This record gives sequence, structure tokens and C-alpha cells, in this order.
Amino acid sequence: MKNLVLFIALILVQASCKKKSYQIRLEGKWVVYQMKLAGREIQDKLNNQLPTLSFYRNDSIQYPAIRFYDSLFIVPGHQQENYKFRFSINADSTKLTITQNEEITDSVSEKVPSLFLGEFDLKTRRYEQKMELRADSLEITLIESEKYASYSRGNSKLD
Repeated sequence: MKNLVLFIALILVQASCKKKSYQIRLEGKWVVYQMKLAGREIQDKLNNQLPTLSFYRNDSIQYPAIRFYDSLFIVPGHQQENYKFRFSINADSTKLTITQNEEITDSVSEKVPSLFLGEFDLKTRRYEQKMELRADSLEITLIESEKYASYSRGNSKLD
């Protein structure tokens, strides 16, 4: 009986050591993997409503990204132009607020605030290495840029 208990304890210790422990750090660059408005994908809606934005470059999809090292939320535009917004995170990393940057042109700034600007609830999903931003009916899922690069090369799955 004593041997059985030791054997089971050894198996449990081994199993717990094999689990990967991911700690999400809010640093580097994170790429927007998915955007939903009221539960529906909005990428096509953005392309139609905001023709100055470009989610496609050279036949490949380009998503907005968050850069933590300079606190910018970057949205791709046509002809390699990017629109940049400032963001801040509260002390306990539960809220992320995106504000308008002075570099935004008037034609874009009329429609973008209703989509990207404002305060978002911030939730990290460390085992999937994803970050979620939620405000009202808008949901934005982000992944680390290294994981996005690996996915876009076909090396791994995101879900």
C-alpha cells in the first residue's frame, strides 16, 4: 500500500512538472487577431467604412497592433501609412484606455473614435497567450507578435 501511494505521488509530481507555465507580460508588440462588434467579425466592415485604412498589403492581411514599448496602438493605412493612437494601462492591468493622437487626419478621426477609442476591460489568457480588450459590444483579441508571425508562416495554430 505504501508503495502504491509513493507511485501515485511520483506520477502526480511528474505530471505537474510537465505543464508549461506561461506568464503573460504586457510588453513588446501584440497583434490584433480578431475584432468583433456585437459578436460579429468587423474587419470587412472596417474596410468598407474606412477606405483610408488597409487591412491588406501585398495580398497579405495586416492587422492593427499594440506596442507596449512606446504605448502606441497602430492601425494600418494605405500606401504603408499607419495611424497611431496613444494608450495607457491602469495600475492593476485591468483597464486599457486608447486616446486619439494628434497625427490622425480628420477624415479618419470622424469614424475611428467609435471603434477604437475609449476604455477597455483588459483580460489576459495566459495559457493561450492571448489578450482580450472589451468595451460595450466591441471585442478585440490580441496575440504576441512572435506567435502571429509563426501562425502567418503556417507553423502553428492559434486556437
